[in-house]
Amino acid sequence: MSSGTWINHSDCYFHPDHEAVLACKDCGKYLCEACCDEEYPGFCYVCSLAVRNGDSPVEAQDQKLRVGRYILMKLLAAVISVMISTVVWGGIMHGEDGELLLAIGLVSLLIVTTFGVPSSIGIDFMCRRIRARWVRTIAKALLHGLAGLTLAQLIFSNSGWNGLITSLGCLYALVYYAVYVFFEKPGQP
Repeated sequence: MSSGTWINHSDCYFHPDHEAVLACKDCGKYLCEACCDEEYPGFCYVCSLAVRNGDSPVEAQDQKLRVGRYILMKLLAAVISVMISTVVWGGIMHGEDGELLLAIGLVSLLIVTTFGVPSSIGIDFMCRRIRARWVRTIAKALLHGLAGLTLAQLIFSNSGWNGLITSLGCLYALVYYAVYVFFEKPGQP
């Protein structure tokens, strides 16, 4: 019954002598009028308690989908931001040194997806208690820029291109955050 399969008879699960009028949305048990929860229609009393406490299997599945969507949006924003930043950098270089531009794009993609996405998730975790949306947006943008600068300095500190790498790190981080905000749902905190 918990798998959602229907059987031919329609007796109440808890009162076999009563006729069932509906099946519980979570567990699929047949329910009579007396077993239906008035506060949570469509659920038996056991499942309605789970729904009240937030332990419903349906809500757990929704939570997994929300987490998966969140991480997918972060990765998608990383890939798009590297593409946008590489195109902008190619415009600055006027199309010269295509191999260098491709190498910078590939290395940046590896760095942003490996280090940038986890640091962005950490920044979201740190800023989750800020109530005002615009303050939270500004704080996240500043922290993303700072994280981009820091990661660029840590990874490429011994190279001779410190100024270029620092500016690219900040540019990638800010473009990443802008792309993520663009894809973010309007109702999300």
